Amino acid sequence: MAKTLILSPRFTPDSMILRNAAIELGWDVERLRTWRPPDEFVGRDAVPYGEPLFAAVVADALQLALIEPQLSWVADLPFDLRRREI
Repeated sequence: MAKTLILSPRFTPDSMILRNAAIELGWDVERLRTWRPPDEFVGRDAVPYGEPLFAAVVADALQLALIEPQLSWVADLPFDLRRREI
């Protein structure tokens, strides 16, 4: 079964770009109409993408654990990648 990208109902430039990239990789893509994913999504290899609260609500409904980078991840990048002082 292919991975499934779950998008929020809100259309944003980044969500549309991510949707196209996921399709190119052969992923299934579902844009929800509400913040409640269908029960059939439980157990899928799913990745929620959207605003933080949406991702948290969907992850909880699908029994997924969200991972987050450390707060200092941008500051820890080499200067040539961030190109500014933080």
